[in-house]
Amino acid sequence: MHSPIITQFEEEAFYLQLRPLLLDKAQDIRVLALRSLRYMTNTPKAFTLLRHCHIHTLIARCIEYESKHEFLMQRFQGLKFISHWLEVAPTSVPMIFLRALVAIASQVPDDQLKKPAVEILRRCAVLRPDYCAWAGGLKTVIKSVIDPACEEISECIVLTLLFLINDPKTRCYFYGYSDIEVIWSIFTETCTTKEKMKPEVQEKLEATLKLAKRA
Repeated sequence: MHSPIITQFEEEAFYLQLRPLLLDKAQDIRVLALRSLRYMTNTPKAFTLLRHCHIHTLIARCIEYESKHEFLMQRFQGLKFISHWLEVAPTSVPMIFLRALVAIASQVPDDQLKKPAVEILRRCAVLRPDYCAWAGGLKTVIKSVIDPACEEISECIVLTLLFLINDPKTRCYFYGYSDIEVIWSIFTETCTTKEKMKPEVQEKLEATLKLAKRA
């Protein structure tokens, strides 16, 4: 961690020169800037300087582009940067990142980045449960248990929730367990008979029931 190659990126002037690249009109330039920042920030001090230069707001802007395929790579690089920040300096992750992740995971049903966003929120729930709960991330993670789009990571989500509930220090973030009730609400959901259901609605319901039973 004390390599001169790493510490040379702990200068504020260096990040100030990178800021315009995140606002460039060309998406390729923005993608390269995000990737470069991820490779260059490897110490908590580097992330502190990055916040001081307000670069985190520009990164959030790159993530919040329209959920169209043409912006997929840019938004994906933004998520990878957040994941990297969470790994290196979890105590300094900006709240604006968590808000952006919650928006991706809950507001756009067919967003291709929904599963990666939920996975980052799940990790944040372990490392910074207080921050994750305040941003609405914990509630989003709970709802993802019965989301067919997150079926591949549903088991990891359940184990994470059990870990948090088992610890008295993190149990308080579940707000009287009312948030967890959404997992079992599918069993009492009223709907029409299967004969009157649309095929896509029935398929989604069966997939959700399958995940709820597994949980």
